[in-house]
Amino acid sequence: MAVVKSNAYGHGLPEVARLCQKNQEVDYFCTVNLSEALILRQNGIKKPILVLSYYDLNKKGITEAIRRKIHLAVYDSRQYWYLNNLAGKLK
Repeated sequence: MAVVKSNAYGHGLPEVARLCQKNQEVDYFCTVNLSEALILRQNGIKKPILVLSYYDLNKKGITEAIRRKIHLAVYDSRQYWYLNNLAGKLK
């Protein structure tokens, strides 16, 4: 996993991710939050993305993550049930 959180540690999130996208040894990306994950998708990054930090359970943001195939870490059972229910509704 290429950890590109916090603007790729100041090196430029889209730029570093594009380089890593080409690297066959990079299977996954990790970001600090959903906003960074969405920036990667907007910049054509196709490999899987995991959001590492805690996130708000707002329907709009989580729906966008599910639709864009962004993986979210689960920190408690409330998050699990919220994600499971929303993903089920979105099929």
